[in-house]
Amino acid sequence: VLPPAEAVDCTVLLARVERTLFELTEVREHEWNPLYHNPGSLLHHLIERPFAPVAERLEPLAGRLGAIPDALATARDVLADCPRVHLETAIDQFTGVAGLVRGEVDRLLGEAPALRGTVAPAQEAAIAALGEFTGWLRSRVEAAGPDLGDARDPRLGRRVWEARLWHTLDTDLTAAQIRDAAATNLSRVLEEIRETAAAITGGRAGDDAVREALARAAADRPTNETIVGLARVALTEATAFVDQFELMSLVDDPCEIREMPEFARGVAIAYCDPPGLPETADVPTYYC
Repeated sequence: VLPPAEAVDCTVLLARVERTLFELTEVREHEWNPLYHNPGSLLHHLIERPFAPVAERLEPLAGRLGAIPDALATARDVLADCPRVHLETAIDQFTGVAGLVRGEVDRLLGEAPALRGTVAPAQEAAIAALGEFTGWLRSRVEAAGPDLGDARDPRLGRRVWEARLWHTLDTDLTAAQIRDAAATNLSRVLEEIRETAAAITGGRAGDDAVREALARAAADRPTNETIVGLARVALTEATAFVDQFELMSLVDDPCEIREMPEFARGVAIAYCDPPGLPETADVPTYYC
């Protein structure tokens, strides 16, 4: 019998294995979603995280760059019936990967020029393969026309979606039960929203007050130029608030707020990228 902490780890690991098997055998996203084959994060971690000297990071980076042509050739062989939204997003992301390989690898080689002979050939081959793959994605969009004909619907369908929900939440609650609980919670929260909107606008608590409050908030929204700076301010304020009221223990691990790299854009407005659990180097968490 495992000790409690190890039993929890084992349960979590088994759930992850079961979800991975489900994704590979049922969802099979690698066969219809080109975003699945984006190598950007595998390169970005070695480039950006200073867990070791540049020379030590360039050696495995060269290996990953060298694997890109074969990996993307395999992607072209297995991908079929791709949804338009995934093709268009992948075009932008893979263009961003090429920019990462071109610019950031050159920057690292400037710090370790002795490795240029090893890294540069893999770098150039990767850039060429990324360009070829991006062109292939564009040809898929252009060949199908503006509506992509009978291209695959990006939605999974109820059966697969509910199964993914079960694996994601690791709960016995059904989708209908979760929906009903969400609807009940929404009704409660909506009343609080109407009351808050009335306090902001000075009107009666109702949907009109909510619309006016949202319009005011939208008029004061951040721009591409200000969003990163505002996020840094928000982190400082949130940290001070949690510390002031002792809501939870705070750790002093470094966190850097950065502009999201191009290869990761098009899916979410922001994401948190912490170092791996076994990491021993003093490297930061990135909030992009």
